[in-house]
Amino acid sequence: MAAVQPQAPPSQCEIEIPWPLCAVTLLVLALNTMAQPAGRLCGHHRLRRTYLISSPLMCIYDLLFVLIYPLYICTRYSVNISTGITLLLSERFSAPVPEEKFHALAQRTWLRWLFFVLGPLPLTILLVGSKGILWTQVIGSIFFVDWLVGEVLIYLSTTPHFSSQEHENVPDMPDLMAYTGYTFVGFTILAWTWLLWTPFLRLESLQQNPFLSLAINLLFICVVPGCIAWALALGPEFLGLGRFLERHMTLSRWMCLAFPDYDGYYFLDTGAWHYAVVFLANVVFGVLAYALYYDPRGTEFPSWFKWMLKT
Repeated sequence: MAAVQPQAPPSQCEIEIPWPLCAVTLLVLALNTMAQPAGRLCGHHRLRRTYLISSPLMCIYDLLFVLIYPLYICTRYSVNISTGITLLLSERFSAPVPEEKFHALAQRTWLRWLFFVLGPLPLTILLVGSKGILWTQVIGSIFFVDWLVGEVLIYLSTTPHFSSQEHENVPDMPDLMAYTGYTFVGFTILAWTWLLWTPFLRLESLQQNPFLSLAINLLFICVVPGCIAWALALGPEFLGLGRFLERHMTLSRWMCLAFPDYDGYYFLDTGAWHYAVVFLANVVFGVLAYALYYDPRGTEFPSWFKWMLKT
């Protein structure tokens, strides 16, 4: 009878991908996209874009807008595709660039690409080569593709062939501002509802009692989304966040929450700082979702990363 050979112990380098690495990677890619001076987002002011683009759903809207807007212009106004692209650039970059130091730094292409090479690029390569983290790879790829398309548009806006100064009256696509704004907030409300709802669905008492399960489900559907919306909209007001930002206007300008008027006077934009609150809520949601529901089993680093750990 052949002797049974003992199995070799697994290599120390064959470690699973921890959830903090996934969360930090997505946060870095989101911040990289937020810091890009890619103009307006579906009609929104370029400063409001900073926090709107932090959602992968808004990145998808942005990519679809870049694809659909030139075709919409060409079809409706019977112009060629070059004019459609020029009008797209005019729609995105027609507003003047703010004078804050944050935007002055973001306008420097070499500094923006240096940050990308040192931070988001290595994390993107590691993310794409890993296994078992499909949804993290999808979301990270959305951020990366939107940033790459934004860089292409920034370059095209500086070329003479697509000069955005040739067209003063740029046609708008209707109802995009309200639609994207409500979708950004609504997506956050649904995400938090799911995060709070899921633990209750796993309770054995609810699975054994259909009437109690129905009551809990109705409670979440009818009450919890409204409470979350109230917390996002009015909670910061009760905490005095708006008054604090108005008293510290320099901080508000650095955080892209204060807009200049025609006289150069800066005022706190209500929509911008509410979008900033939603962005923070999304960050907390992402961390909690990974901490509670991430399963590292079956995840694997790429072979080149294992080789680096071995050496």
